[in-house]
Amino acid sequence: MPETLTTQAKILITAASVTAELNGVNEIAKDMTLGVMNAKTISHRAGESAKGFQPITDYIEQVAREVAQSVVRISGGASVLSRLAVSYHHSGKLLTLYRRVLKDAEDAAHVASLIPVIKMLSQEAQKEQEHFVRDLEGLVRQLDAMKNTIRSSKVISTISRVEAANSDAFRKNLEVVADDLESSTEKIRERVQRCHHQLSDVITLVQREDVS
Repeated sequence: MPETLTTQAKILITAASVTAELNGVNEIAKDMTLGVMNAKTISHRAGESAKGFQPITDYIEQVAREVAQSVVRISGGASVLSRLAVSYHHSGKLLTLYRRVLKDAEDAAHVASLIPVIKMLSQEAQKEQEHFVRDLEGLVRQLDAMKNTIRSSKVISTISRVEAANSDAFRKNLEVVADDLESSTEKIRERVQRCHHQLSDVITLVQREDVS
């Protein structure tokens, strides 16, 4: 992101970007669910030769459901992130304004009365910053949990290839299912990783700001 952008602008852009990435993840999870329905039909037709593949379809279905649920939670957090960015920005802007008035009018009568107000605003700004960082870190932890779910899916995609190889006449059909699972898993991993990087960058950005 260009350095000329304000912290608020960078946060709002990140929130929009994360939301877009998660929408993409959700669409992939929907495709996984449809793929599972197809896989269940194939494994049912294959009978005994695809017996080992049937529990795999149940697991894929569970993963797709968990990913979709995670997307809802994290998207909600990203939406809150936008509102917090505005609140955080206003808090800092008000503090800067009072400090400027104190500096520019240091010889004016009663200007010293602004000092307790500035102290209070500074404390509030620090609390806003801490709250903001906590919420951001919460989103990162949820992304980490999703990454763990996806990581286990990669193992399942490998197992599904082994099971597909034992399914005789339906081998090619089930290998397609295994390929789709591997592809979907990698696409989700990439999107989640981008979200993780973007949120981590915002945390660093906010923590560097001096609001004391």
